[in-house]
Amino acid sequence: MSTENSPGKGRWARRYGQLLVGLAFFGFSLAVLIRAELGLPPWDVLHQGVAERTPFTFGTVVIIASLFVMLLWIPLRQRPGPGTVANALLVGLFVDLGLWILPEVSHLGVRVAMLVGAVLLMVAGLVAEGWCVLPPDDEEQPPAVAPH
Repeated sequence: MSTENSPGKGRWARRYGQLLVGLAFFGFSLAVLIRAELGLPPWDVLHQGVAERTPFTFGTVVIIASLFVMLLWIPLRQRPGPGTVANALLVGLFVDLGLWILPEVSHLGVRVAMLVGAVLLMVAGLVAEGWCVLPPDDEEQPPAVAPH
């Protein structure tokens, strides 16, 4: 007997697929924001500053920062769920892929359109990621998410 939130065979594939799509949208939206050059969320300002002053790519810095934040959970005796681990590892990869694909743009109108599109894509990614409901252990709870 399967309920809406129970992990049936097909539900896990759908949930992980939805998580992957959400993380891809979120990572790609960050790449669009970077190419638009009209501002970034606070954590990503930090990531950009570190990336500009080290040999690491923006995405690599995102991954390192996420893993560092997860290490801070150890004294709190918190274990990350599969969604949190996927977030920590995949958003940075999708950002770097997006930066590799997207050209730099100079026209202000295009950059403003990119900013608006990036925000909408980010919202779509967060909604997809938030609705996948992966339990951290064997319990049915939404996953905790490390900062992007």
